[in-house]
Amino acid sequence: MLTKNINLRVAQVNELNLVEKWLGLVHVKRWWNKEWASDIINTIYRFKADGNYNNLVYIIASADQNIGLIHVYSSLKVKPDYIDTKELSLRYLIGEKDYLNRNLGSSAIKSVIGEIFKNKEKDRIISEPQADNWPAIISLQRAGFRNRGRVSRPGFNLVQLTFSRSLLSKK
Repeated sequence: MLTKNINLRVAQVNELNLVEKWLGLVHVKRWWNKEWASDIINTIYRFKADGNYNNLVYIIASADQNIGLIHVYSSLKVKPDYIDTKELSLRYLIGEKDYLNRNLGSSAIKSVIGEIFKNKEKDRIISEPQADNWPAIISLQRAGFRNRGRVSRPGFNLVQLTFSRSLLSKK
């Protein structure tokens, strides 16, 4: 899939070294935690085996350069044991520093929104970046996400942003 100068493709096991490199970079680690990193690594390993399209890692490429990733996964509601099957969540990062501050994150997010809503059962996408991760919050808002305010998760101070299927008709 292609939006502007962005291409997304499902991450493959042979790209784990690149993904692990990005996850270890200072500008990523500042807002990323070990649990999220483990989820991404496990998702890449499992995809080939179970073909779970509700839990995918996409590699973001710009001009044939791999620059980051988007992790799409099943959303959890407030109760940790309740999964709303009409929602998916996403996390993303731009790993290559030379590609920061170019609006590529919002372009990649717009691309993945289209992919998610190809599934007619999905009604909403949720993203919860760290509350002080302004680059991520701004990218999500540029992609059309609405800010729902701060949310508290154990050990985290996050901001919840959402994108509903109904917003597609307004774009």
